[in-house]
Amino acid sequence: MAAIRITLVAIALTMPFRMAADINPSTPIYTTASIVNAASYSAAALAPNTIASIYGANLAFSTQALTPATMTGGGLPIELNGVGVYIGGYSAGLYYVSPTQINLLIPNVLTPGVYPLAVIRDGFAGPPVSITLNLTGPALFADNFGNVVAQHLDGSLVTSAAPGNPGEWVVLYALGLGRTIPDAQIYVASESAAPIANINQFALQLNGVGLPPANIYYAGITPNFAGLYQINLLIPLNSPATPQIQISIGTAVSAGPTQLPVS
Repeated sequence: MAAIRITLVAIALTMPFRMAADINPSTPIYTTASIVNAASYSAAALAPNTIASIYGANLAFSTQALTPATMTGGGLPIELNGVGVYIGGYSAGLYYVSPTQINLLIPNVLTPGVYPLAVIRDGFAGPPVSITLNLTGPALFADNFGNVVAQHLDGSLVTSAAPGNPGEWVVLYALGLGRTIPDAQIYVASESAAPIANINQFALQLNGVGLPPANIYYAGITPNFAGLYQINLLIPLNSPATPQIQISIGTAVSAGPTQLPVS
């Protein structure tokens, strides 16, 4: 799981705050458009229990990533290096903060709708902006070449140099697949498998062709990771070489183009 950790890192609920715009010339700077799904980089693919990224300036005074020492009661911290993010009156769980980027977990207690978001740095609030949360925001992690982040069952990465084979099980990693059974606890990673609640609406397409349910062994939370989902996929025996891949839940479809390296 080291590669996924690298991907994710190298990704007072209603108390009043002082507004930095009038006091501090280096107030946090961000916009609605710069708050995105951390896998697809789309502002339109935000949902509860989704890892998101905020891009901007003056977001933190220095860089700090999640470590065991910064975790709170086994869960994600709601303040990291003096920085907090508040969405609709709830604190977001934090993975990483830096002057130009914050990686956070949108609280799963929220429901679809429009919510105010604010970054708080050392007690000073950045501008409140509105974000829209959907029921789901399916997205696949991919590298700079458009290859999805996937693993062979031995834990090694699926790459162009080490592709999957027809008839092989591989594990894909995704965000935004929605609520699970049992539901995720706020800020806390699930210790066991938890399939997505809307599995009957889940679909995976290779080159635009949907796969039968028998090819999807599991779609749900990755154990021991908050907000990260996995899909256990049986590559069809008749799979074309390196097909385009998309996932969808109802009418919500992952962004592309992304591809799965297959020999």
